[in-house]
Amino acid sequence: MYRTAMQELETWKNQSHKPLLILGARQTGKSWLMDEFGRDNYKNVIHLQLEKTPGITYD
Repeated sequence: MYRTAMQELETWKNQSHKPLLILGARQTGKSWLMDEFGRDNYKNVIHLQLEKTPGITYD
């Protein structure tokens, strides 16, 4: 699973200029995956947890 998810993130990085939104069940490693990907691929990273922000909706 780790390699598959990292490969998908690498593909996104190389092909897309759109923001990335990771959705999924709690406690499945989404934050860890993004932190690891950010450390490995970027000098600066911003980590936002929007589920803790009142008024944010996803369509």
